[in-house]
Amino acid sequence: MFARFKHWFVNVFWYHYRWHTIGFIAAALMIGSLIYSFAVSKERDVPYMMLSAGMREAAVTASLDEFLSETFGDVNGDGTVFNKGDYIDLNMSDTADPQVVMASQTRLYGTLMGRECALLIYTEGVLDLYEEDDMIVYLDLAKQGIAAAGDHPGRADVTGHPAIEGAGFGDVRVYAGVVAYDDTGTGALSGQQILALDVIRALVEGIS
Repeated sequence: MFARFKHWFVNVFWYHYRWHTIGFIAAALMIGSLIYSFAVSKERDVPYMMLSAGMREAAVTASLDEFLSETFGDVNGDGTVFNKGDYIDLNMSDTADPQVVMASQTRLYGTLMGRECALLIYTEGVLDLYEEDDMIVYLDLAKQGIAAAGDHPGRADVTGHPAIEGAGFGDVRVYAGVVAYDDTGTGALSGQQILALDVIRALVEGIS
């Protein structure tokens, strides 16, 4: 009986459905990890998303987390200072795992639609596709007294800040923007958006 089951599993099921099975297991592990993170995590003082491609989360967010904690302190008033950036890998190369790409995009859309944070820190080019399709609309930083990068009114160049350099992006430009939840960028600012603008000002002013 075991021999027949092994033959069926290896030569029928695994041969035809191995990639589906691997993808399902990977997605289940990722969802389980997210559920666990939400269950045990403390509320962040400065919520933000870090978006790049192919970087390790711990290496990317650590220096900026430390800077935000030292600069802004206990923003939410819960008696503790805690910051942990939500890193999302948006690797869209031909070698990227389609299951991982879909999971990353789902996390991005879910965070944006849930209005969990307004601050985006991202490497050059990684959000071009989403911006071109108006999936992400930014506040006009110039109207908030912040110098915008080039001809893009919704992003500031924060590449030279020590907390950004500590992320290990190398020579890639890094930008910061604030999501406009009303899809036009002209509505009244929320507390999240005001905090995000303050963070960008601190990053821009800290560039030597």
